[in-house]
Amino acid sequence: MKIGKAIKLLLDQRKMSQKDLAEKIGKSETSLSQIMQDKAQPRKDTLEAIATALGVNTKMLLMLSVDREDLPENKRDHYEILTKIINHIFLENQHETK
Repeated sequence: MKIGKAIKLLLDQRKMSQKDLAEKIGKSETSLSQIMQDKAQPRKDTLEAIATALGVNTKMLLMLSVDREDLPENKRDHYEILTKIINHIFLENQHETK
């Protein structure tokens, strides 16, 4: 899982900076940077704060952090299809409603 990838994706979509997110969740930019580089795993409360600040639930944030390599080889084609659908439905429609 690459939680940093999911956070970056949502930050880009929301046109938010890493500094903005760090302030919203009450963490230092350095601490958030470690999470975004997947060098540190966030605690549950931090993960929930990140998700809330980015306007998603924790499950969606975790789902967006799943990486192709996290899955068995025989499931990766399905992952590619589902990722495209999820990104279209969730990310693009979120952007349209704001």
